[in-house]
Amino acid sequence: MKTINKFLILMALSLSFTSCLVDDDVLTDAISETPDLVGFTSSTLNALVTEGTGSYDRSATVKVIGPNRASITEDVALTIEVNSASTAIPGIHYDLSTTSVTLTPEGDLTGEVPFTVLSDDSSISAPSTFTLILDIVGTSGGNGVIPSGKTGSLKINISYLCNSDLAGDYVTTSGPFANVTVTELADGVYEHSTLPGLSSGGNAIPFEFSDSCGDITIDTLVLGGGYLVQGSGTVDPTTGVITINGYILYNSTTVDSGPFFDNSGNTYVYTPN
Repeated sequence: MKTINKFLILMALSLSFTSCLVDDDVLTDAISETPDLVGFTSSTLNALVTEGTGSYDRSATVKVIGPNRASITEDVALTIEVNSASTAIPGIHYDLSTTSVTLTPEGDLTGEVPFTVLSDDSSISAPSTFTLILDIVGTSGGNGVIPSGKTGSLKINISYLCNSDLAGDYVTTSGPFANVTVTELADGVYEHSTLPGLSSGGNAIPFEFSDSCGDITIDTLVLGGGYLVQGSGTVDPTTGVITINGYILYNSTTVDSGPFFDNSGNTYVYTPN
């Protein structure tokens, strides 16, 4: 009787193991039969340019993914179209030089969709943003690679920044320094050679400010990071004159206790030299 029971147990285990193997085979077959996909590596892309500064070459990356990707030995050809929901206008905001891309196994089935952002058209006024939506609408080769439903579309945000050119020497009758220098650190970001109306032991105190379409914002650490200066101002688009509407200086470790030096009631005018 014990022998029969052992035999029945072994039979049950054998059937169970065989069932698992069958399920694994079915799952493996299902995965291998899943088509490989091609899509953009990101769903959005930001292209920031300054108005009136020419053209900028950009690109968006596309790539094949899937369970059989490693076994693909032939090229994958893609067809790209501009989605009608795009607000960017060809020839004004962008140029799309090609609507076909070929991905090769030698290139890891990865490639680039080139496009050019334009900034010189008279209709462009910063700050403004236009969208260019690219869709992968067709594929061939690659053993049946198809566009991805999730990443087969890319939204490119073409954003125009105001042209800012404030670097140079300025003259002011306000504060202890009659002559100041403004140095460009990055697009729209500058260093002012001295904090207006305040010096440290007779020495100039430099600070940074940003210019966005004629609006000046001061929000920077000075004096080796020991103090925080905040303020605002404007730029006259015709004369280039910078007006700073005062500022507030804080000890950066005790900002909540109030300003260390409040000069927000004063106005400083800087005329290009």
